[in-house]
Amino acid sequence: MASNNSFLDVLGTIDGKVQRMSTEVKTIRQLATDGHMEDAYAVSLRLAKIAERSTLLTRILPVYSGKPTAYMDVEAVIRGTVPVKVSITDMGWFYVNLPALLPKKEFNSRSYVRGYLFPALNQFFADKDPLHYEDAVIIFRHVYCRDRPERRRRDHDNIEVNCVADTIALFVLLDDSPSVCSHYSRRPFKNISPCPTKTSIWISGTTTNGFTLPGRKVWTAGRLIRHIVLI
Repeated sequence: MASNNSFLDVLGTIDGKVQRMSTEVKTIRQLATDGHMEDAYAVSLRLAKIAERSTLLTRILPVYSGKPTAYMDVEAVIRGTVPVKVSITDMGWFYVNLPALLPKKEFNSRSYVRGYLFPALNQFFADKDPLHYEDAVIIFRHVYCRDRPERRRRDHDNIEVNCVADTIALFVLLDDSPSVCSHYSRRPFKNISPCPTKTSIWISGTTTNGFTLPGRKVWTAGRLIRHIVLI
């Protein structure tokens, strides 16, 4: 087993962040009660950053106990609490649904995304052969609330988007370089309550003219993306 000192050091860091979150929550509540919503919003973003970092620390805390199964046990916890959907659609596309928008560039945000995506992919392919698209297209669909239009502004060079593509590529692509793998992004509005923000990813094989769909004619990129908007 690992030394108690390492385990307690990480635990102490987590404890400090929990105390900071408690302080921020009280500040946000007071600001919101007094009607200072802009300030409450700014502090809530700070709270979100602390919470994300705390999540990463709590994921590695069991590992510092030295128990050999710690990584697998933590992955099981993540799979049970973050509902990532992985499937092959009826049209033959590889499909991944993440229950949130991808974070923008933040400290360790890639580790956070990879932390729940990799276990889900690993479990899906545990009893399946990996897919190997030689030519492929990846389509990202970012879904957000109509009453939160600022969420529409996604960064197309977002390192978290690249992190998702790289992680998925380990299981389904022989090569994800631009010469053989094209990226498309779609950002539709949603107007339902409660509003389920999410990120959906499709991967399809391609031909020289478009997308190869089993049992169907080859579709162009434009037609396929218009179809996905209706899904």
